[in-house]
Amino acid sequence: MITHCNENDPDAAHFYEQNEFVVHKERIIQYLKEYEVCKSKDKDDDPKFESFNRQLNKYGFNGKSFGAKKMIFSHKDRLFYANGSHDAAKIKMLDSTNKDEKCIAKKEDVESEIRRDVTSLTEKVNGLERLLFRIEKCCRAFNHGIRQAIKMRALLNPCTAEDN
Repeated sequence: MITHCNENDPDAAHFYEQNEFVVHKERIIQYLKEYEVCKSKDKDDDPKFESFNRQLNKYGFNGKSFGAKKMIFSHKDRLFYANGSHDAAKIKMLDSTNKDEKCIAKKEDVESEIRRDVTSLTEKVNGLERLLFRIEKCCRAFNHGIRQAIKMRALLNPCTAEDN
């Protein structure tokens, strides 16, 4: 179905990278019905994209939002390729053990992303602290300069200093 869309209706679905494909959530519905990929519980209703997404997840495909109305999918073991050389025979439904491993992997990915974010934010805070230190140093120098100017004015013009 994805290959058909890629060749005939790329607005519904198309290959994106070597092992990724993009699906338009609304436009793919007609193909889900035509290819009988997933059926609605009501015989008269169209299949739902959410059902298609769940089915892909059950077979090891991971989807991410790709704009408001699109999702990009790739297979966890990179078994699905744009050039038609995908190894469909090896794409199997995940069992509950694999789902647990997938959740663990996602948890590790999230923890790693959080560590990167914390490191990045720490570096930004340190940079801001250095900038603040330089600003404070400039303010002290400026204030010292003002005090010196007032003293010089008083020394050069004692009458004016008494008037103030």
